[in-house]
Amino acid sequence: MKLDKSQQKELFKTIKLYAKENGYSFVGNTFYCFIEEAFVSCNFIIVNKEKLLYSIYIKNQDYDDIFWDVMNMSQNKNEKKSLRAIGAFKAPSVLLKDSEIILTEDFEAHAQFLVELATECSREFLKQHNIDEYVLKIEDEYCLTILKYLAYIHTGRYEEADALAQKELDENGPAYFGNEGKNFFEWAKIYDAKYIGA
Repeated sequence: MKLDKSQQKELFKTIKLYAKENGYSFVGNTFYCFIEEAFVSCNFIIVNKEKLLYSIYIKNQDYDDIFWDVMNMSQNKNEKKSLRAIGAFKAPSVLLKDSEIILTEDFEAHAQFLVELATECSREFLKQHNIDEYVLKIEDEYCLTILKYLAYIHTGRYEEADALAQKELDENGPAYFGNEGKNFFEWAKIYDAKYIGA
């Protein structure tokens, strides 16, 4: 079925309420929370009035702090927690699941399914994986090189982080993010020098 604007608002409101009841915070069309050492978020959007597309992500909660330190944006650590979910400048995350829900009028069922799926996916992932180890093994993920760099720094493997940053600069040039005229890996080389005297 196709939802009109009032029904779409009602669905968003129902998801927001169910998410908050289950320990999540909510901003825009995203709900998020901290689970153990992880930061979990779920983005969703209604498409063509009849489908709800969603994506569930996880990252180590320290990745954003490292990312902002590297990018010379440490002040972001004092901003609202929602910046870790929806900010333009935030650490990349690992995609746990993305799919769609064909919408009906049973908004409660949709909200329950989505929130419980985010919780189940993230808890199951954390049972099976250490986030740093997982990131360093995977081969395909958005902003993978930055994710791997963050995992190296988080685990104290500074020389490997520095080598990765240098390789990325040599082979691929500018990274996805920039600040004050320098891209991520140019900032990374400056950051690494604090730890390894590079």
